[in-house]
Amino acid sequence: MTKIMIPVAMFLALLTMGCGKDDSKSFGRADLNKDGKVIFEEGVIAYPDLTVEEFRLYDKDGGGALSGEEYAVFTAARKSGTPPPAKPQPVAEQAAAPVAPPQPDPAATAQSGSPQVPSAAALAPLPTDAPGAPGALQGQIPANTVTAPSVPDATAANASPPTQSIEVASTAISPEPEKKPAGPSTISYTVQRGDSLNKIARKFKVSVKDIMTKNKIDNPDKVAAGQVLDIPLHEGAAQPGAANGPTPDMTAFVEGFFAKSSAAAPDELLALYADEVDFYKKGVVKKDFVLEDKVRYFERWPARAYTLSGTPKVTPVPGTKRTRIDAPVRYQVKNGDKSASGEALFVFEVVTDGASPRIVFEDSSVTARP
Repeated sequence: MTKIMIPVAMFLALLTMGCGKDDSKSFGRADLNKDGKVIFEEGVIAYPDLTVEEFRLYDKDGGGALSGEEYAVFTAARKSGTPPPAKPQPVAEQAAAPVAPPQPDPAATAQSGSPQVPSAAALAPLPTDAPGAPGALQGQIPANTVTAPSVPDATAANASPPTQSIEVASTAISPEPEKKPAGPSTISYTVQRGDSLNKIARKFKVSVKDIMTKNKIDNPDKVAAGQVLDIPLHEGAAQPGAANGPTPDMTAFVEGFFAKSSAAAPDELLALYADEVDFYKKGVVKKDFVLEDKVRYFERWPARAYTLSGTPKVTPVPGTKRTRIDAPVRYQVKNGDKSASGEALFVFEVVTDGASPRIVFEDSSVTARP
C-alpha cells in the first residue's frame, strides 16, 4: 500500500506545481474586480509588456475589455509565440463618398467634405484602472447654400394691353419670403466607448434605421468605438454645440478634479459626482459604486500625478442641460517598482442646476504612451 501511495503523492505534487506555474496570468487572477472581463490595466499587471495596440487586436467586439474567450485566445498566443491577428479594416474607411450637389461651386466644394475625426483608443483608463480615447470632437460642417427663387416682375403683370380700353384687374404676385440657408444634411459623429446605435439615435433625435441606412450597417450591434458615422439630420434634429473655451468655474472644476485624483483618499473626489453616473463600461451606477471603484484604483496605484497638457474644451450636449468637458492630461502612476505613464483624454458630462458642477458621465482613454 505504501509503495502505491508514494507515486500518487508525487504525481499530485507535480500536477499542483504545473497548475500553479501560470496561475498569476489566469483569467481569474487577471480579472481583479471580478466583473467577468479583463480591461487593459488589469492585463498589463499580468503581462507588463502588453501594449494598447496588441490588446485592441484581441478585443474583437471593440468593447474595451477582453471576455474569457478573448483572453484565452490572447494567452494561448502568448504561450505559443503566435503573432497577434491582423487589425481589421475600419468600417469608416468603407463608407461611400457623399454625392456632390448639382452645379457645385469649386471653392465651396473644396471645403464641403466632412473633416476626418481621429478615432479614440477604446480602453478604460486612469480613474478606474490605469489610463486607457476618446471621444473625439465632431468637426464643423459647413451649411449648404440655398438660393431664394426669383420673383416675377409685378409691373409687367399689372400692365394693360395697349389696344384694350377695358380695365384689367391687378395680377401682381407677392414676393415669396426669403428662405433661410438650410443646415447640413448630415454630420460626422465618432462612436464613443459605451455607445450604441440606439443611444446615438436618441442623442441626435433621429431613428436607428436612418443611421443604419446612411452608413450601410447590417447589424445594429456591430459598432465600434472610434468608428465615424454619418448622422442624417432633418428638421428638429439635434445638432452638435460649438466647442468653447472653459469658463473660470469650469477651469477650477477640472483642476480640482485632478488635484483630488492625486490625493491619498478618494473621499473629496467623490463630492464632485452626482448620485447616479454613467461610468465607463459599467453604465449608469450609483455613487457608492463610484466610491468602491476609486478606492480599488487608489490602492492599486498609491502614487498618482496628473497635469493638464492642453486647454479643456467645453461643449453643450445637444438636447440636454449637460455640458461636456474634454480634458487632455499627462499622467504618471506608481506602485513600488511598477509604474505607468503617458497622455490621456478625460471626457466628462456635468450638470450644474444652479450649484457647482456634478459629474453625470465619465470616460477616458490613453492617447499616447512613452
